[in-house]
Amino acid sequence: MTVAGFRRGGLTGRIVVVATVIAALLAAVVVALTIAVQDLRDAGRASARSERVISLANRTERNVIDLQAGLRGYVVAGDRAFLAPFDAARAALPDLLTSLRASAPAGQQRARADRIVKDVEDYAGVRAPRLVAVARRDLAAARRRIAAGRGKGVVDTIRGRFDVFVTVEEARATRKRETADDAGRRATVLGIVGAVGSVVLVLLFALYLLLRVVRPVQRLADAVERVSGGDLQVDVPEVGGGEVGRLAREFNAMGRALQEHQDELEGQHVEVEAQRNDLERTYEALSAEKEWTDTLFRFVEQLVAETGAAAVADRTVRGVLELVAADAGALWLLDERGELVREAAVGLDLRDDGPRRPEDGVLGRALAEGRPVRLSHGDTGVEVPGFAGPVRVSHELHLPLHAGDEVVGGLIVARVADRPFSETDAVRARGITEQATVALVRAREVLRTARLGAVNAAMLEATTFGVAMLDDAGEVAFANAAIREMWADMRMPMDGAREEQLARFVELTVDRKLAVARVEQVESDRMRPYEFELHDPETGHWFVAVNTPVRGADGEEIGRIVTIRETTGEREVQRLREEFSATVTHELRTPLSSVVAAVDLLEGEIEEPTAGQRHWSGVIRRNADRLLHLVDDLLTVARAESGEFTLHPSDCDVATIAGDAVASARAAAGGDVEVELVAGPAPIHADANRIAQACDNLLSNAVKFTPAGGRIRVTVQAREDAGAVTLEVADSGVGIPPEDRERLFERFYRTAGATQGAVPGTGLGLTITQAIVAAHGGTIQVRDGLDGGTAFVVELPVGGPAADGAGTPTTQLTAVGPTVDISRLAPSDDKVERGDKH
Repeated sequence: MTVAGFRRGGLTGRIVVVATVIAALLAAVVVALTIAVQDLRDAGRASARSERVISLANRTERNVIDLQAGLRGYVVAGDRAFLAPFDAARAALPDLLTSLRASAPAGQQRARADRIVKDVEDYAGVRAPRLVAVARRDLAAARRRIAAGRGKGVVDTIRGRFDVFVTVEEARATRKRETADDAGRRATVLGIVGAVGSVVLVLLFALYLLLRVVRPVQRLADAVERVSGGDLQVDVPEVGGGEVGRLAREFNAMGRALQEHQDELEGQHVEVEAQRNDLERTYEALSAEKEWTDTLFRFVEQLVAETGAAAVADRTVRGVLELVAADAGALWLLDERGELVREAAVGLDLRDDGPRRPEDGVLGRALAEGRPVRLSHGDTGVEVPGFAGPVRVSHELHLPLHAGDEVVGGLIVARVADRPFSETDAVRARGITEQATVALVRAREVLRTARLGAVNAAMLEATTFGVAMLDDAGEVAFANAAIREMWADMRMPMDGAREEQLARFVELTVDRKLAVARVEQVESDRMRPYEFELHDPETGHWFVAVNTPVRGADGEEIGRIVTIRETTGEREVQRLREEFSATVTHELRTPLSSVVAAVDLLEGEIEEPTAGQRHWSGVIRRNADRLLHLVDDLLTVARAESGEFTLHPSDCDVATIAGDAVASARAAAGGDVEVELVAGPAPIHADANRIAQACDNLLSNAVKFTPAGGRIRVTVQAREDAGAVTLEVADSGVGIPPEDRERLFERFYRTAGATQGAVPGTGLGLTITQAIVAAHGGTIQVRDGLDGGTAFVVELPVGGPAADGAGTPTTQLTAVGPTVDISRLAPSDDKVERGDKH
């Protein structure tokens, strides 16, 4: 309607004017009521918030009282049961204090709440736990503190703060309730006045509408009823003024439009029917897919219930046959030799039941291509039993079994009826075989693991040394028969408490102080292996125990393995060998000295000896000197073992000592081997004679095992930064295999190369050299030398050896272990075995 029509007093204008008046009145009433109700609501909310704050403060105060009561009850009675309310109150207080601080109104109340929270946290978090800790250590001291009233004064202060806080909040709540009552009364008066005025205006407006609008509209209602009954051809008189007349005209236009829409709907109905058919087909496909999923799920459940590979294979064959409605089938698995072996078969005539190669036949093609292969009629080769003999099937389906890229086996299913396998059959059968492959791999892995476990257990039980596995808690998880027998001989409680076992273990160790230190180190350095020597004085048995950590696949420790080996026999052999060496040494020195003296007398009495006499006297002297040198070596080893290996250190220069040894070595080599000295000043405090003996031994070995044309390099270097002197003897000889380097410093040990090459020596030179180096507090290492040869590196401290209680440095060979740096060895494959043993 235009503005001019509105001014001419049309129906819309009149309704708008009246509605505006009513709306204005109602709006005024609603605004007044809204303001009153909002005031009432704000007052109510403020009052409720104050009530919640008061309730929260009361609950917090009760928890503080419960905490004090539980603490005092525990201290007075000494019963830990009184700590139950104490622990409950401490657990609840953090949340209550947080809520109290958040709920307190801003201003002074918030400051009071912060002070209460700070006091309660100090009491509950510091003072009370501290008193509980004191009570646990000294109950009497805690009672004295309670009697002194320290905690009570703190709680009384907190309760006083709670009282002030609650009193102020209650006053705030009272003011808010009074404000809410005033707002409610105003809202009631305004509601009554507004309701009466609104009713009067609405009644007047309704009478106007009845006369000016309702009756004209009734005619339109009758027409609408006829339209709703399906008569879209109905028309109403297009009479009347203003909006009513326009409504009649619009109604007639709407009827004509509805007729047109009805025609369109009939065409759309046909299209909807077509879409419904499509949805039904989609639903059928989804139902079939769901049925397939349920079938696959049931099959997986059946596979899970099976344990062995044969049972899983049989279940797989029967499941595929049922799924694709086939008559026969067989499953082959790849064995350890790489051949396919039949694991399960249903309904087949298996005359050729032997292993087959994975690349043979149609199944081999399916395995190579990694996809199902279908055959029909003349291409098939599977036969099934029949009444008149074997019958060839009409259709075959060959399915590969893969676990990732690895071939696990294959499956063949067949149909006698002339009904080919469809693509859907192949896809669904492949889905089942993929699930079956997982189960087959798992079953075979379980079987392999069980077999390996049985083999490992049998091997451990068959070993002659004891083996025990300890879990991460130190309890015995496994122990073989040998270690049980050893523990019984040592009277160690096999099933006793861990403390008893450790006590007995430490009692049997040769070095108890070291054993205690090592046991304590296990707690801080659990990845370090430890070795102990045990001795049982009552039985006279000796043992060597090794404690080694065991790591899991993720690298974390899962326990420790303890191995025990009895060394009683080895010690007895060692003792007999030492006694033999000592006896031979002492028994040979006297007659050898007499032989040398006799040769000297004979040479002195004969003025002009003949050539034969000089020859034979020289033979006697050389062999006597050789035997005396061997006796000296044996005596040196025996002294080192008995602790009588004495040093006489003085200031000397290793470079000078090495120069003298190089000169002797050049004379011994006779020009066949080049001996080079690279040395600078290297002063040291040491036993010059012993250092010279060590140099001679190393150079003697180098000359023996370096062929003609080779070279030897002796290097002496002072390392001021390390406070040490380094002596290196490197040769271009035949080298030493890695397996021999670990035993080079054992007494009388000679490598296979030294024995086969008939190289003279006793196997004591390096043993004595190591004893000399160790007595000086140094180390000796074996490394690769020149052109694949061998190098011995000696490092000696400049300050010299440490003195014992008597002021004379000594050493004992049994206390010195070989210092061979195996990790730094890098031998070539073409080295010849040799032995650098003197």
